[in-house]
Amino acid sequence: MSGRLKISGDIGLAMQLKALFPTVG
Repeated sequence: MSGRLKISGDIGLAMQLKALFPTVG
């Protein structure tokens, strides 16, 4: 369960990074 939570957290973080740095994504 904690593994899924970490994965979903990583996805959320990646989405935030893409929103902040569109050139990186």
